[in-house]
Amino acid sequence: MRPLRSLAPGTSARLLQVGGERAFRRRLMEMGLLPGTLVRLVRRVDVGNLLELEVRGCHVSVRHSEASQIHVEADGHVEADGHVEPDGVTPGSPASDGS
Repeated sequence: MRPLRSLAPGTSARLLQVGGERAFRRRLMEMGLLPGTLVRLVRRVDVGNLLELEVRGCHVSVRHSEASQIHVEADGHVEADGHVEPDGVTPGSPASDGS
């Protein structure tokens, strides 16, 4: 388990735990950041010290300080088109094409 802020851009990970104040945790959960969710760090934005994440097909930005309260474990890989596939699922397999 490591903080989300430690991921390199383009890396995907599975969300394990969200810490911090109750209102902060609730807001992240409302945006889809739930334990077990696959997230990808898209990029780091120096202005405002933000991290841009891809979560469930949407882009979400969090502050660097907030990302230190979100804990993840490495999981999955990133496709050339930026699509995140969970481990054990390969593009074109029945699990990834909706069959």
